[in-house]
Amino acid sequence: MTVMLAQGFNDSAVYGDASSELSELMRRAAWTHLLMQSPWGEIPTGGRSSQHQWNEAASAAVYELQAVQFAASGDAPSACMFKRAAHLSLQSVARWQNAAGDLQIVKNHFDPSLRFGYEDYSFLSQYNLLPASQLATAYVFADQTDAIPEARPRDIVCCDVVGRAAGMDLPHRAR
Repeated sequence: MTVMLAQGFNDSAVYGDASSELSELMRRAAWTHLLMQSPWGEIPTGGRSSQHQWNEAASAAVYELQAVQFAASGDAPSACMFKRAAHLSLQSVARWQNAAGDLQIVKNHFDPSLRFGYEDYSFLSQYNLLPASQLATAYVFADQTDAIPEARPRDIVCCDVVGRAAGMDLPHRAR
């Protein structure tokens, strides 16, 4: 949905108020998603397709898009945090690339022919193509100038909380 809205499926003349409402809901969802990301770039999973690589690949695409959108709106701290989250997602996916260059579909190092941890519908074909397309989407949305530095949420939030507690109005600075 985030990608669709970014690609022009948000024309208020056609969709009315729903487009701005959907955009706001997707922005909030992206924040919730970012704040649940582990230090290793993984997101909590459960249910269908949990522990499949496409989870982090999809995250990378959403995070890259959000980073660019926040940067364009002048919200540098948020842009930096989403850029960091995108890079963590990419690092998470990269950990599961095998010697042949494709991905382990699920997050284990068993021989894929054993299908250990696979769902009945999980096959190398679609579950390598899906993350590949999502990573390509992340690349397309990424800031190609690399002008958005990375920052962890704590880099910005802790500085802001400590500064406010001390009565200071500190500018946000990404490290």
